[in-house]
Amino acid sequence: MLHVAGQRLLSGERRFLERQLRRAVKRVIYPEPIARLLARMVRQVSARNVTVGPNVTCTMTRRENVRDQGDVSISGGLIPIASEVMTEAAYFLRARGGPSEPARWIYSPGDPSATSHYGPNFALSGFMMKGMYFGPADPPVTGQLAV
Repeated sequence: MLHVAGQRLLSGERRFLERQLRRAVKRVIYPEPIARLLARMVRQVSARNVTVGPNVTCTMTRRENVRDQGDVSISGGLIPIASEVMTEAAYFLRARGGPSEPARWIYSPGDPSATSHYGPNFALSGFMMKGMYFGPADPPVTGQLAV
């Protein structure tokens, strides 16, 4: 089942995405390839709709850990720093670790060579972390709001 929120997908976009997701789910056991397909669709919609930005943050939590209220650990995705490997695929590479690894997030900029990287907002039982930023001391002002 695919639920689209925010901006509509055109019928051809939805059919294409559903077909790609169906194929991927049969072949993969980790979430990164699925996240990459979804990020590509966000960028496709961004190209035709100015209210959608091209930067994507994906948060991935194993199903069995969703209701876990014990120790919380969330790790960041890979951030390629050498210009030779700053490609879309590099952001979605799977970091080494077993299936019991903690929840993690991936920030994939619309421009793979971007040097500014952002993290997700996080809240749990009265604890809040927001505005995670990695990059130059003076971040560029883009006018986009990450939610």
